[in-house]
Amino acid sequence: MPSLLTNLCFISLFAVSILQPVFAHPHHDELTEEQANAPTDAILWIHIVLQAVVWGILFPIGMSAGFLLTFGGYILGHSHKGRMFLPSAHGQFASILFVPILAQLFLGIYLKLHINEKTIRPYAVIVHGIVGKAYPVLGWTQMLFGALTYRGYCRGDNL
Repeated sequence: MPSLLTNLCFISLFAVSILQPVFAHPHHDELTEEQANAPTDAILWIHIVLQAVVWGILFPIGMSAGFLLTFGGYILGHSHKGRMFLPSAHGQFASILFVPILAQLFLGIYLKLHINEKTIRPYAVIVHGIVGKAYPVLGWTQMLFGALTYRGYCRGDNL
């Protein structure tokens, strides 16, 4: 049976391989008036609805498919061709949210394996519960950041 250190190394390498493309994505530091006022395209609307359903409904009730849908929503948020946005709290927080997403995923898998029942598992159960209970707060915060970014608050004359 692999050791805990081997498992942690594998999990770390997997997380780094997933997160690396997140940091490589180019963003828009300056927008033209046309880009800032372009109509919202269908892909951005799908991103908005998908992420609201995943973070507002599915994650709080414990649906595991929420993990896959989050990645899909993240890709949609970066691939729309309509209205563009300057760097914002919504974009920064999206990258930060991968930490609790991956933590919850790996903790859930670990707990399903029922290993180390008397040593590590009791602590993993507690951490899994804390991260899971934080999901509604994290999701609603991200939705608020998204709405503020979408409406253009905290930019220009709206400071």
